[in-house]
Amino acid sequence: KKNNRVFYLKDSLSLVSYQVIMIIKEIAKVRKIPICRICIHKNDNEIIHEMIMIHSVKTSVGPLRQKKQSISYHIINGKLKLSQCDRKGKILNSYILDNNHLDNTQKYISIRMKANLFRKVQSLSDDTVFLEIANGPFKDKDTEWL
Repeated sequence: KKNNRVFYLKDSLSLVSYQVIMIIKEIAKVRKIPICRICIHKNDNEIIHEMIMIHSVKTSVGPLRQKKQSISYHIINGKLKLSQCDRKGKILNSYILDNNHLDNTQKYISIRMKANLFRKVQSLSDDTVFLEIANGPFKDKDTEWL
């Protein structure tokens, strides 16, 4: 545990069960923490950062961008909207990731985008869980917020 929102796995073999995700999600709800993450990488200096993101309630993050090459999102549970924005925060394009495959009209399960362009990440359902992958290392100063 890094803090109330960030958890790291200890072993080099990283196994995460759906039960662990649900337990952390319930703890987040009780503590009124809208976003928490399970970091599959060992620390902020790793070359690849893989994070299971848990939005316990509908949440919006950004617009933001990072000094990185790419970032990808993969839906596990719920519905997530990813939007590309201009420098003023105006939405240019939006994509919905949804694990409900019954209605697949313009819905996807994965997206890879340029991390150095502004984006907005918005959960459209409570209990949204997704995998976020980016190249590291992570430094707060590499993130620009609008």
